[in-house]
Amino acid sequence: DERRKRKEAESRYSVIFEASTNAIIVSDQEGAIVDVNPMACEMYRYTRDEFLNLTVMDLIHPDHLHTIQTALKDMREPISFRVESVDVRKDGTLFNVDVSATKIVLSGERYYLAFISDITERKQVEEAQRESEEYHRTLIENAYDFVSVLDKDGNHRYLSPSVKRVMGYEPEELMREYPFNLIHPEDRHKSMQAFLDMMQEPGGDSHMEYRARHKDGTWRVLETVARVLLHDPVMQGIIINTRDITDSKK
Repeated sequence: DERRKRKEAESRYSVIFEASTNAIIVSDQEGAIVDVNPMACEMYRYTRDEFLNLTVMDLIHPDHLHTIQTALKDMREPISFRVESVDVRKDGTLFNVDVSATKIVLSGERYYLAFISDITERKQVEEAQRESEEYHRTLIENAYDFVSVLDKDGNHRYLSPSVKRVMGYEPEELMREYPFNLIHPEDRHKSMQAFLDMMQEPGGDSHMEYRARHKDGTWRVLETVARVLLHDPVMQGIIINTRDITDSKK
């Protein structure tokens, strides 16, 4: 009965090993590869026999060897680690991997068991998103108009650096100032009412024109276009584009 149970367990493990969607690589303590599953062959494009003539280090891009070596050196109980690295296929192409490895004992000998996922697509998406964010940040920070984000109470949450070019203030100075305090007294009530009306129409655009105090004490005529995005999971605020139209009003 005990032998039957062991056989059943071995059969289950064999099925998991063969059918896993992760590459599985078994190596000895020196890093020599002793077994791989079909997904490893598909991922790295080596045959199983070719794998058995390689070491784990042969699969890792030289610039990332230190990542694995450091992880192995720092291994502690429960003698396992997880890292992201860059590996090399048989044809020389590079791909990003997530490696989860642990020490195991087979027939009294210690081995490393590594589960490897190809995360290249995820990394490409992350990089594309980072580049997009950098691109739009550069546009906002260098535009002549300035961009501000207000919370539901009208307090500043963000001001683009170009506010200094338009109004003379550093962004940090205005972050401490209630926006409506800078508006000319004769325009303040109208602007606050427009803000309240805008809050009743989330997602819509609101156009406003008013006078605001420049840091040098002069009054500038500003034109703003605002949109309420309080329920947007990314923005969570009211985004406002503002430009100085004083010269066109003379």
